[in-house]
This record gives sequence, structure tokens and C-alpha cells, in this order.
Amino acid sequence: MPEKKEPFRPKIGGVEQHVTHPAEHHGYRHLVANYIYKGSHAYYIKGRCAKAQEMGLPKDIISFDEKDGSYMTLADINVEVNDGGMNRQFRQGIHDYALALKQYNDRGGR
Repeated sequence: MPEKKEPFRPKIGGVEQHVTHPAEHHGYRHLVANYIYKGSHAYYIKGRCAKAQEMGLPKDIISFDEKDGSYMTLADINVEVNDGGMNRQFRQGIHDYALALKQYNDRGGR
């Protein structure tokens, strides 16, 4: 009997939003996490990941502008600003989601 795969259940996002298959996120796990936080739907996230791959952008981006090719990574988020820890919390949440997705994929989850 085949082993039953554990479903992907991160702390954020709804089931319809998650883009877990590597062929759909192309390794852009941080980008997926950011769009999940924003409440984007899977069809939009898949399109943004495909565009990022087409543009040859780094895998650790969290957002990008397809018009000028500029992008942002987690390292670009200033956690030292006086915002009550919001940037630090956001950055940690993106990191945790991307790590959970990597671990899910490493276990064979799609």
C-alpha cells in the first residue's frame, strides 16, 4: 500500500491558495509566501512564479517589477525601523513559510 502523504498545512493562507508543486512555484518559495500573506489566489501566484523564472530572477525574491526587472529579497526588509516589530514579524513569517514549503517538497509533497 502506498505511503499516505501528509498534506501541506502552514499557519497562514487557505487551502485554495497554496502552490506546493515545484513545477508550479519553480523554486520561488519566498515569492509564494509573500503572495500568500497578501491573500493572492493560486492562479496569480503560479503566474508570478513563472514570470520570475522567465526573467531569470534569483530564487529568494519576495517581489519584483517585471517592467524594470527590479526585485526585493528578505534581506532588503529593514527590521531595525520603529514599527513595533512588524517588519521583523513579516520577515520571519515569510522565512518560516518558505522553509515549511521546502521541507514539504523534500519529503515528496506536491
